[in-house]
Amino acid sequence: THALAKVRVTPTDDALGEVQSLQLYTYTQCTYEKGTVVQGSQEGWIEMKKCEYTENGATINCWEANVVPDYTITKLRANGTEERNLSAAITPEAGKFYNITLNKDKGYTDDGQGNYTVTSAEGLMNVAELVNGGKTDINITLDTDLDLTGKEWTPIGNYEKQYTGTFDGNGKTITGLTFNQPETNNVGLIGRLGENGIVQDVKLDKVNIKANNNVGGIVGGNNGGSIIGCSVSGDI
Repeated sequence: THALAKVRVTPTDDALGEVQSLQLYTYTQCTYEKGTVVQGSQEGWIEMKKCEYTENGATINCWEANVVPDYTITKLRANGTEERNLSAAITPEAGKFYNITLNKDKGYTDDGQGNYTVTSAEGLMNVAELVNGGKTDINITLDTDLDLTGKEWTPIGNYEKQYTGTFDGNGKTITGLTFNQPETNNVGLIGRLGENGIVQDVKLDKVNIKANNNVGGIVGGNNGGSIIGCSVSGDI
């Protein structure tokens, strides 16, 4: 019992419905002598067991796994494909218990220095909210192709809050960007690009935009920014 460590992952309420399975990347095997683990081996993914516990009268859903000590755990994987880095790595010690809270995936990561890496369509919409909320100079990089089909797009930046950071498409494609508000101005992937703002290396496919004035695929209105190596196909 005390030769291993226990790790528990507890999803928050808004993340719980998205989690069907969880895995940890750690040692998958170990050797022991006289009941004590002496060496771990063969790194890989191990399955966590779904469980529940009671706290203050409420039933909490969680996932648990017993792990071999001394391997620094830095990541987990949800639903077999969705990898997440832990906000703080843990190096389990034998006989100890570790609890990790799993928050809803925002669809982006940030380095705390104004650089945001987008990993999903929802993440792109979330960083658009950040820009339109006042973080107009953040840098945005796409990590993968994105599909916005079926979603109503809100442009990044507007007349009052012009985008002045660097949007790096990283050679990726955004499919299905849709906007249908015929009376609206400054509409595109970037609604309004400010001075020194840059949009580069992104491809838009199957664009469907209905708007009024200052309308484009990549950029609606441009106040001295740069558009480099981009392409658009669809209806505007």
